[in-house]
Amino acid sequence: MGMDLHTYKYLIFSALEIGNIITLLVKSVLFGFVLAVIPIYKTLKYPDARHSTSKIFLILFLLEILFILIPKAFNAL
Repeated sequence: MGMDLHTYKYLIFSALEIGNIITLLVKSVLFGFVLAVIPIYKTLKYPDARHSTSKIFLILFLLEILFILIPKAFNAL
């Protein structure tokens, strides 16, 4: 890009704001909490469905991957 490392670091760190970092952390914690509570709730409510808990975790993991990749795909367009 024709710039030195010092200029690049300055541009990156000047673009970061504390509000964005706090928002990112809060959203991550809430999303992780919801992803963890759903299978635990289902397992406690339906004890005979414990064998399907691993399936729920797998589906939630795949959804999380999709939610990460979808915005990147739209940004690439």
